[in-house]
Amino acid sequence: MNEMLKPFGSQSFFIGLGVAAIGYLLGPQIKESLRPVAVKGVQGAMVLSDQTKHMMNQGKDTINHMVEKTHMTGAQHQVPMDQTNMFQALLNELKAEREHSNKILEELKNTVTGLKDEVAQIKTDVNGTTGNTMQ
Repeated sequence: MNEMLKPFGSQSFFIGLGVAAIGYLLGPQIKESLRPVAVKGVQGAMVLSDQTKHMMNQGKDTINHMVEKTHMTGAQHQVPMDQTNMFQALLNELKAEREHSNKILEELKNTVTGLKDEVAQIKTDVNGTTGNTMQ
């Protein structure tokens, strides 16, 4: 019975109480330091979302324009040389958009990596502050 109650000894209680007190004291500082990091992450995601929507809408408009042009000319079974050039131009434009999207994703990846490093630094700073207060 004594071994069963051993984890609930006074030492464990005081350690838990100390951790709770440190959390209470450092909580606002942690919250203040993590807020800009979270805001940057959300802003990056919103910008990426807007750019993706814009690119998708441009692609839809281009394809719709091509389809309308094909139906207007009545050449549904034959592909005239102008349309072949148009398809090649569309393919080149799609490749350029893909490269642009890849650049944006790379920038987002770098931003996320930077945010990850900032969070790690904040954790290190908070742990260093916590370590100093306990000594």
